[in-house]
Amino acid sequence: MASRRGETAEWLAPGDPLVQVRCGPWRALVPLRFVERVIEAALPEAAPGAHPLVSIEGDPVPVVFAEALLGAEGVVLRANDQLVALRDGPRRALLWVSAAEDVVPFEPTGREPPGELSAALSSARCTSVLDVPRILEAIGSGPCQTP
Repeated sequence: MASRRGETAEWLAPGDPLVQVRCGPWRALVPLRFVERVIEAALPEAAPGAHPLVSIEGDPVPVVFAEALLGAEGVVLRANDQLVALRDGPRRALLWVSAAEDVVPFEPTGREPPGELSAALSSARCTSVLDVPRILEAIGSGPCQTP
Protein backbone atom coordinates (compact mmCIF):
# COMPACT_ATOMS: atom_id res chain seq x y z
CA MET A 1 0.00 0.00 0.00
CA ALA A 2 1.23 3.50 -0.78
CA SER A 3 2.10 5.86 2.05
CA ARG A 4 0.13 8.95 2.94
CA ARG A 5 1.77 12.32 2.40
CA GLY A 6 4.19 13.21 5.21
CA GLU A 7 4.55 9.64 6.49
CA THR A 8 7.19 7.03 5.84
CA ALA A 9 5.58 4.05 4.10
CA GLU A 10 4.75 1.18 6.45
CA TRP A 11 6.74 -1.17 4.19
CA LEU A 12 9.97 0.82 4.75
CA ALA A 13 12.02 0.29 7.92
CA PRO A 14 15.50 1.49 8.97
CA GLY A 15 18.17 -0.77 7.49
CA ASP A 16 15.96 -2.09 4.67
CA PRO A 17 18.05 -2.63 1.50
CA LEU A 18 17.62 -0.03 -1.25
CA VAL A 19 18.96 -0.15 -4.80
CA GLN A 20 20.73 3.13 -5.58
CA VAL A 21 20.04 4.17 -9.16
CA ARG A 22 21.44 7.01 -11.24
CA CYS A 23 18.84 8.85 -13.32
CA GLY A 24 20.68 11.32 -15.53
CA PRO A 25 22.09 13.95 -13.12
CA TRP A 26 20.13 12.60 -10.12
CA ARG A 27 20.23 9.63 -7.79
CA ALA A 28 17.22 7.83 -6.33
CA LEU A 29 16.66 4.77 -4.19
CA VAL A 30 14.37 1.82 -4.96
CA PRO A 31 13.36 -0.59 -2.18
CA LEU A 32 14.95 -3.96 -3.02
CA ARG A 33 11.74 -5.74 -1.95
CA PHE A 34 10.11 -4.43 -5.18
CA VAL A 35 13.04 -5.22 -7.52
CA GLU A 36 12.87 -8.43 -9.54
CA ARG A 37 16.02 -7.91 -11.60
CA VAL A 38 18.07 -5.40 -13.59
CA ILE A 39 18.07 -5.69 -17.39
CA GLU A 40 20.26 -4.01 -20.01
CA ALA A 41 18.18 -1.52 -22.03
CA ALA A 42 17.86 -1.84 -25.79
CA LEU A 43 15.74 1.07 -27.06
CA PRO A 44 17.58 3.82 -28.96
CA GLU A 45 15.15 6.67 -28.27
CA ALA A 46 11.80 7.37 -26.60
CA ALA A 47 9.90 10.24 -25.04
CA PRO A 48 8.92 10.36 -21.35
CA GLY A 49 5.35 11.25 -22.33
CA ALA A 50 4.98 8.06 -24.36
CA HIS A 51 3.87 4.84 -22.72
CA PRO A 52 6.14 2.19 -24.20
CA LEU A 53 5.79 -1.47 -23.39
CA VAL A 54 8.53 -4.08 -23.31
CA SER A 55 7.78 -7.79 -23.57
CA ILE A 56 9.10 -9.73 -20.57
CA GLU A 57 8.58 -13.49 -20.88
CA GLY A 58 5.78 -12.76 -23.35
CA ASP A 59 3.96 -10.25 -21.13
CA PRO A 60 3.78 -6.54 -22.07
CA VAL A 61 5.26 -4.50 -19.20
CA PRO A 62 5.01 -0.67 -19.10
CA VAL A 63 8.21 1.39 -19.01
CA VAL A 64 8.58 4.39 -16.67
CA PHE A 65 11.44 6.86 -17.18
CA ALA A 66 13.08 7.63 -13.82
CA GLU A 67 14.40 11.00 -15.02
CA ALA A 68 10.85 12.07 -15.92
CA LEU A 69 9.61 10.97 -12.47
CA LEU A 70 12.29 13.18 -10.92
CA GLY A 71 11.30 16.23 -12.96
CA ALA A 72 13.25 16.12 -16.23
CA GLU A 73 11.45 17.75 -19.15
CA GLY A 74 13.19 15.40 -21.57
CA VAL A 75 15.05 12.14 -21.30
CA VAL A 76 18.15 11.19 -23.27
CA LEU A 77 18.42 7.42 -23.61
CA ARG A 78 21.83 5.81 -23.87
CA ALA A 79 22.96 2.40 -25.07
CA ASN A 80 24.33 1.50 -21.62
CA ASP A 81 21.11 2.41 -19.71
CA GLN A 82 19.38 -0.23 -17.61
CA LEU A 83 15.83 -1.28 -16.78
CA VAL A 84 14.93 -2.12 -13.19
CA ALA A 85 12.09 -4.67 -13.22
CA LEU A 86 9.64 -3.69 -10.47
CA ARG A 87 6.84 -5.76 -8.97
CA ASP A 88 4.32 -5.15 -6.21
CA GLY A 89 1.96 -8.09 -6.02
CA PRO A 90 0.34 -8.44 -9.45
CA ARG A 91 1.56 -5.05 -10.71
CA ARG A 92 4.75 -4.72 -12.77
CA ALA A 93 6.74 -2.03 -14.55
CA LEU A 94 10.23 -1.36 -15.84
CA LEU A 95 12.03 1.67 -14.44
CA TRP A 96 14.43 3.10 -17.07
CA VAL A 97 17.58 4.36 -15.31
CA SER A 98 21.09 5.40 -16.31
CA ALA A 99 22.53 2.73 -13.99
CA ALA A 100 21.78 0.58 -10.98
CA GLU A 101 24.85 1.36 -8.88
CA ASP A 102 24.73 -0.18 -5.42
CA VAL A 103 22.61 -1.59 -2.61
CA VAL A 104 22.54 0.59 0.51
CA PRO A 105 20.58 0.47 3.79
CA PHE A 106 17.66 2.81 4.43
CA GLU A 107 18.77 5.55 6.83
CA PRO A 108 15.72 7.73 7.63
CA THR A 109 16.28 11.47 7.81
CA GLY A 110 12.96 12.41 9.39
CA ARG A 111 12.51 15.06 6.69
CA GLU A 112 9.52 15.39 4.38
CA PRO A 113 10.07 13.61 1.03
CA PRO A 114 9.63 15.70 -2.13
CA GLY A 115 6.82 15.05 -4.56
CA GLU A 116 4.00 12.55 -4.57
CA LEU A 117 6.11 9.60 -5.73
CA SER A 118 8.71 9.62 -2.93
CA ALA A 119 8.14 7.48 0.15
CA ALA A 120 10.97 8.93 2.26
CA LEU A 121 14.41 10.53 2.25
CA SER A 122 17.47 8.48 3.17
CA SER A 123 21.06 9.21 4.29
CA ALA A 124 23.01 12.43 4.74
CA ARG A 125 22.51 13.30 1.04
CA CYS A 126 18.73 13.17 1.51
CA THR A 127 18.22 10.86 -1.46
CA SER A 128 14.60 10.18 -2.41
CA VAL A 129 13.23 6.66 -1.88
CA LEU A 130 10.76 6.00 -4.69
CA ASP A 131 7.28 4.91 -3.61
CA VAL A 132 7.02 1.92 -5.94
CA PRO A 133 3.42 0.95 -5.05
CA ARG A 134 2.26 4.52 -5.72
CA ILE A 135 4.21 4.66 -9.02
CA LEU A 136 2.69 1.39 -10.22
CA GLU A 137 -0.76 2.62 -9.22
CA ALA A 138 -0.23 5.97 -10.98
CA ILE A 139 0.76 4.40 -14.29
CA GLY A 140 -2.13 1.98 -14.14
CA SER A 141 0.15 -1.04 -14.20
CA GLY A 142 -2.16 -4.01 -14.48
CA PRO A 143 -1.71 -7.56 -13.32
CA CYS A 144 1.00 -9.54 -15.01
CA GLN A 145 0.20 -12.81 -16.72
CA THR A 146 2.98 -14.93 -15.23
CA PRO A 147 3.24 -16.04 -11.59
